[in-house]
Amino acid sequence: MYREFLSSDALPAWASFNNINFNGIRVEYVGGEPVDSGLAVKLQPSKLDSSRPLLRVPRHLILCQDMVDAHAKTDMHLREALAAAGPLAMTPRGAIIIFLIMKITNAVSLSEPKSVGVKCAWTEYVKFLPSVSVPTCWSEQERELLKGTSLYVAVSAKLAALDAEFHAFKLATQNIAWCRKVWWDEKRLTFLDWLDCDAWLRSRVLQLPDLGLSMIPFLDFCNHRSFPNSFYDLDDEGNIILIHSLCALGQSSQVIEEITINYGEEKSASEMVFSYGFVDLDRPTASWMALDLKDHESLGDDSSTMVFVRAKQRLLDSAPTLLLIDMGTSVEWTSDYIWWANSDCGSPL
Repeated sequence: MYREFLSSDALPAWASFNNINFNGIRVEYVGGEPVDSGLAVKLQPSKLDSSRPLLRVPRHLILCQDMVDAHAKTDMHLREALAAAGPLAMTPRGAIIIFLIMKITNAVSLSEPKSVGVKCAWTEYVKFLPSVSVPTCWSEQERELLKGTSLYVAVSAKLAALDAEFHAFKLATQNIAWCRKVWWDEKRLTFLDWLDCDAWLRSRVLQLPDLGLSMIPFLDFCNHRSFPNSFYDLDDEGNIILIHSLCALGQSSQVIEEITINYGEEKSASEMVFSYGFVDLDRPTASWMALDLKDHESLGDDSSTMVFVRAKQRLLDSAPTLLLIDMGTSVEWTSDYIWWANSDCGSPL
């Protein structure tokens, strides 16, 4: 679906209009080599009031299951799409993806005689969101680089699940008149749109204590670092606030620096690549890595080795993989597949 994109220069005006308070920060392009970091939040010390949070986002702008349910009460088109989607819309992830699809549609249809959906702050905000380079959005050639790792299997399975999800949504909504006209008759809504919304969600979502999976406008432009200089929290009114670590200590930063947060300390390198498309350069270890032990396609169906491999797999619940684990002072490995007795070495279990 065609989407209009807005420059980050327009973000402060959008934020002010929607009562988002920002203090000494701005979103700008930072670039970088060898990896382009794209847009980021930068500190402007000359405009910073260290007694206030860097950012305050009103609770009603936080995109979560509760917000989707609230909007559905006044938006007939959103309500019909959610009802048609059935079980998918009953999950926070599914509800948010359908909401994002509706806001893309709403933004496009505003210029048409009869618009679809009710315009809200997110109708404009989706125009600021850039494409995300997560593995599910990579080209087939780029995904080949993952072959031999657990990510190759995970990404392939995720793409198959997303494809099934998209076609199930199409089947469920194609008999609704406006859905058929706006999305399906002219093939305006495509699988690529579904991929983009899923990528936006996975790469920008945060887990909030009382709201669950949530996308927070403006804050979601903050990049990740293992050792960030800022953190987010809820204030007494349930609004999201962003605080610089020095300001929390009663000090003030005089350095023009990028504002960073931590997306999750317990996530492995493979999880970071899967959900965000990158690994933090400051990360000292990958934590763990799973490797495929056999490329069955190269053995051939009649190979005696292949016959043995299949027999072994029937007896094992686990896949033929080797798990490498960084223990801090040493690297350990585990694999039921390797330890299983075979005709060559007769190793015990």
